[in-house]
Amino acid sequence: MGRILVYTTSGCSHCVRAKRIFETKGTPFVETNLAFEPHKKDEMVMATGGKKTVPQIFFNHEYIGGADDLLALEIDGLLDRKIEVCLAEHPELTPAPENISSDITTSLFSIGSLQPNSELVELVDDILAGFKRKKKWPSRTKSFKGKQTKEKTDKARCVD
Repeated sequence: MGRILVYTTSGCSHCVRAKRIFETKGTPFVETNLAFEPHKKDEMVMATGGKKTVPQIFFNHEYIGGADDLLALEIDGLLDRKIEVCLAEHPELTPAPENISSDITTSLFSIGSLQPNSELVELVDDILAGFKRKKKWPSRTKSFKGKQTKEKTDKARCVD
């Protein structure tokens, strides 16, 4: 059985999109999350010919590209055949056990009798990604200063 390898990082929407394509098809894949395995980034950069963005996808030893390249294969109707050929070739590249993509998720499972579930892992990753996004808060152009606030409250109470 061959191997589909996807290099990802936490909080990456393109990575989530690529993984969902495989999950919807029920295709096994190996995820290497560079946020938790940073030593593998050099390996990825060398294998891709210098690309440093994620996701980066490989079918056995064949470099596929990123999420857009994977989606293009799906739209062109070529992805299912490529997956079939990939999984039929290279029996020495058996898939590794499913990676838990975050230390927090791993610690959640070790607390009780919970078992890893891809939906739960994805949910935790999405929550963590939400914390990492920078939000631009609206400016407070209509806020009052202390004196203005006192004047407004005095007028509301009809106090002179």
